[in-house]
Amino acid sequence: MRKLIVLLLAGCILFALPLSVSAETLSSTKVRAGTADPWLFKDGEYYYLAKTGATKIQILESKTISGFQSSSNITVYDSAQDPTVEELFGPGAKLSGTWSPEIHYFSEEEAPGNSGWYMFLALRNSTGDSSQVKPVVLKSTTDSPRGPYGHPITGEVNRSQRLLKADGTTYDEWGIGMSTLTIPEGEYKGIYTTWVTEVGRGGSGTRGEFYQKIMIAKMINPWTIGSEPGVVTIPTQMWEYEGSSGTHPRVVEGATAVYGTRGDVYITYAGSGYWSTYGIGQITWNGGDPLKTESWVKLPELPGKELKTFNPVFRSRNYLGIVGAGHASFMTDGNGNGFFCYHGYPYVDGQKSKSRVAYIEPYYIDYTQWNGASYGVLRLGVTDNRTAADPSKTTIEIETNGTELGMATVTATGENGVTLKLSADNAKGYALYRSTDGKNFAYYADVTENTYTDRYTIEGETYYYRAYSYREEEVGVPSEIVSAVASASDYVELKMTLGKTDYTVNGKTKTMDVAPIIRNDRTMLPVRYVAEALGAEIAWDGATSTATLKTADTEIKITVGATAATVNGQSVALDSPAFLENDRTYMPVRFVAENLGGTVAWDGTTSTATITK
Repeated sequence: MRKLIVLLLAGCILFALPLSVSAETLSSTKVRAGTADPWLFKDGEYYYLAKTGATKIQILESKTISGFQSSSNITVYDSAQDPTVEELFGPGAKLSGTWSPEIHYFSEEEAPGNSGWYMFLALRNSTGDSSQVKPVVLKSTTDSPRGPYGHPITGEVNRSQRLLKADGTTYDEWGIGMSTLTIPEGEYKGIYTTWVTEVGRGGSGTRGEFYQKIMIAKMINPWTIGSEPGVVTIPTQMWEYEGSSGTHPRVVEGATAVYGTRGDVYITYAGSGYWSTYGIGQITWNGGDPLKTESWVKLPELPGKELKTFNPVFRSRNYLGIVGAGHASFMTDGNGNGFFCYHGYPYVDGQKSKSRVAYIEPYYIDYTQWNGASYGVLRLGVTDNRTAADPSKTTIEIETNGTELGMATVTATGENGVTLKLSADNAKGYALYRSTDGKNFAYYADVTENTYTDRYTIEGETYYYRAYSYREEEVGVPSEIVSAVASASDYVELKMTLGKTDYTVNGKTKTMDVAPIIRNDRTMLPVRYVAEALGAEIAWDGATSTATLKTADTEIKITVGATAATVNGQSVALDSPAFLENDRTYMPVRFVAENLGGTVAWDGTTSTATITK
């Protein structure tokens, strides 16, 4: 079994909030970088992935999920050649975005005389904002989802069809995210479409007046709705409000149908702004008229006595490595295993990436949980045995070297600061995190050996650690937190400031009887204090005015006024000679420190030299 989260160099971790599952069970396998609004589906022996483009829609084709990493883009629609764009937005109009492409197959039973592959899409006018967005429909001109796509009636390639009402007039409201939903039997049997519209754009600017609505209507054919649209939901829960303002809406979008094994029908949707804490929520059909809001029961956002699960069912956080995780598509493999594909922004070193990445996760429906309408709660990120998907047992082929990446095991002892021992099956390294309070962990080091000594500690202080094993783009689940009280270490950090007699060694303040000075544009330090801090013995020969600095493997001799020194018997030029002042020998800081195995950093704003070893 393979349990994965996403690593982007500095250890990026995905997280799901309490309904869902803990981070320890997520697989988060990367499907494709630079992919927004991923729509994953399968036809025959091939998987397909459609994605949003600026002006073109492209899909990927592969026999395996891992193959999407290297498969070539197939352009199936080019808006620059679409005359419908001017019909929608006026003469000379051009697009600045094509949004949320979904590709669905309609059988002859579902669409008599119009069976085939259809693309639902939203087009955005290049107005500089998102105020003009309209839904359109295209059909593959071949019997393949590869397209190319064009007008569903005339077959004209790259010409889209505006969404129509039953009376033949166009649906002209703002709209994105068209999808399909099937009621399989009973009074409301039929094919429905869902999409998102909005209320309050350009209004008073009062927060809460600008929001989205998930709409639903029964379909006559793939480009015509045959009923007055109903409302599935509007933002009603606090988690859906995040990121909203007078100019940014409260968000409920990306409605996608999910079907259980008991005739149950669910809608997942993305809530909160994608620019904030985007997540995925669940709504359940209770068996009533699908066009009525009361027929859809939203999972609550707080648990209750009977309702122990709540929205959002899936969410990422920036401190765990991904933001904006949402807009899911769902599919089932040949063995009945459920998977969902979603996008998110990798979040590394405090920065959100500029482009989104598509990931794939397993999911199942937990029929032990009541959702307010029936038993059935979506568990995103795990299979029905509460573990991440095992790629060796599914027809979804996820790239793997055939061995499981093990969880990191870490021990810590107070030796030379803190010494850590790390191990994990099949790991190439470890992303190490450190904390001083056991709660707030920050990325600390990339460790490629099984032993790591943290010398950058203060004696007597307690330090906490956890680690993630990794290989290539895979990261194991987090280790247990371990801690140790730091002992004295051989790490040295010496800070001296020009003109000041106070200095610090490993954070402890000490006092010299003279201060560092500048001579000939070089920082000169009193050599005795530097030598002792770096573990060197110092001897002074008054007859020759020579100072000797000695460690176990280095001997440095510097004579006052000389332009060269000797290091282990070899003559080395000095760019500034040593001198005597106030009965103290001054030497060039960089020369002394580097030859004693240290490094020097100069802070010009504070006139401070920091020497570390």
